[in-house]
Amino acid sequence: MSRLLLLTLVLFPVLLSAQAPKPKLIVGIVVDQMRYDYLERFSAGYGTDGFARLKREGSNFTNAHFNYVPTYTAPGHATVYTGTTPHYHGIISNDWYEGTEDKEIYVVDDPAYETVGSSTNAGKSSPHRLKTPTITDQFKIDNPNSRVFSVSIKDRGSVLPGGFMANGAWWYDGKSGNFVTSTYYQKTQPEWAESFNSKQVAKSLMAKSWDLLANTDLYRVQTKDEVPWEYDIFKENDHSFPHDFSGLTESEKLDKIKTTPFGNEILLQFAESLISGENIGKKRDADFLAISFSSPDYIGHTYGPNSVEVMDTYLRLDKQLARLLAILDKQVGKGNYLLFLTADHAVGEAHGFLEESQIPHGYYSRKAIADSLSVFLKNKFGVSDLVINISNNQVFLNHAVADKNKINFEELQNVTGYWIRTNMDLVSEIQLRKNLDGKSAKRDMESMILNGWNPARSGDVAFLLRPHFLEGKTDIGATHGSPFRYDTHVPILFYGWNVPAQENNEPAFVVDVAATVADLLHIQPPPACIGVPLIKSSIKKSGH
Repeated sequence: MSRLLLLTLVLFPVLLSAQAPKPKLIVGIVVDQMRYDYLERFSAGYGTDGFARLKREGSNFTNAHFNYVPTYTAPGHATVYTGTTPHYHGIISNDWYEGTEDKEIYVVDDPAYETVGSSTNAGKSSPHRLKTPTITDQFKIDNPNSRVFSVSIKDRGSVLPGGFMANGAWWYDGKSGNFVTSTYYQKTQPEWAESFNSKQVAKSLMAKSWDLLANTDLYRVQTKDEVPWEYDIFKENDHSFPHDFSGLTESEKLDKIKTTPFGNEILLQFAESLISGENIGKKRDADFLAISFSSPDYIGHTYGPNSVEVMDTYLRLDKQLARLLAILDKQVGKGNYLLFLTADHAVGEAHGFLEESQIPHGYYSRKAIADSLSVFLKNKFGVSDLVINISNNQVFLNHAVADKNKINFEELQNVTGYWIRTNMDLVSEIQLRKNLDGKSAKRDMESMILNGWNPARSGDVAFLLRPHFLEGKTDIGATHGSPFRYDTHVPILFYGWNVPAQENNEPAFVVDVAATVADLLHIQPPPACIGVPLIKSSIKKSGH
């Protein structure tokens, strides 16, 4: 035997042991409308195997925020997975005025594709409005034989995380009670998905009532159960537990499951069928599974963040998360998967609660502002139709009318901004297109409007409101969208493969999630990513 061959045989096992093994699965979890304080405020009711396990054994970044406005579902999911803000990824809201089409559009609607899984239009969707690839796309580019799957109750909560190259993406259709997909992904449902839908799980779950999960003493951190600022969406003539669904028709029950913890339950059961049916984490190449729990958002909007309903939802979600981790442990093996958990936005207090607490709050009417501004600009410039649209706290001015009438567009912006400043005392900041165009988004919270403003899609005058001020009157329920901490502060938890146990209160941003995943996997981050890796490598390498 030659010395070279002998040396190779001796060193080969050493070289192998020095190489970090790859995870078999990456799991991304987004909880729709989860404030960071829910991790702490509800902790007395959590078990040891859900949120507590992630905090205890993983990396918990306690000072993590979104760094743009508006803090809505679609921009949030796009930001988590692209590692950038609407300035680059282009998802400026859930719905927006699209100037190139001269109409308001919904983020994932795409008539070029058909629904797979039901006879409704719920699947006519694709990621075509996303302007930059995601970490799931980059994962597939770097690992061509790997697979990406995405599931959610909301279509936008599945389509955007899945990116452009997903092998499969499913979401819940409230009209049929089925999980559906789009012909963008596949022409027919896989057998396991058809089998799941045939069981009519939604109908079975909504045959029950929604009762409190835990001892009533645990809920003392919330407001009282019966308050006037909650919606009676189940037609019960009250807002308190137990919630009974007997006042709903069978078709209404299929849709209203989204506003109960059973929405999380049906999603978890579908994800389990997906994991088993696609043999996820068992192939030679790693898989990526994106899961978005949407029901907390529906419930939070309906009852508000200080409601007993929201706390009960999270106590149940803690148990559901523990079940998911147990499924992953069994399917893939503990330590063989990398998991992160974050949110797409947080939420403000219910305005009814603010009213009772004598905390300043208010709203403006979009139509009233649009009408008044239009009259003012007509009187100023002698021309009608200078305002095309006001939405998402942005004014879209009519470039064509201004050009035709030789109106200086910079002056038109200045005058519009001046009118907003002098007529809307609820406004805290105004930015004009002339001051935003040509600037780049940044990884901080100093430029919230700029980071959320897309040159091709956003308006010509953007403004921020004071804390707890909104577009549209909402005396009942709660909402989000602002640049303030109650809407931006969300959890970022990493767990599993190559993740140290630590708690870190240094500033972190949701754009860092994709950057951290890429760094841990030693792949390229998404091309427009402006985040930085949050987990510092502890592996020491010898140098020369």
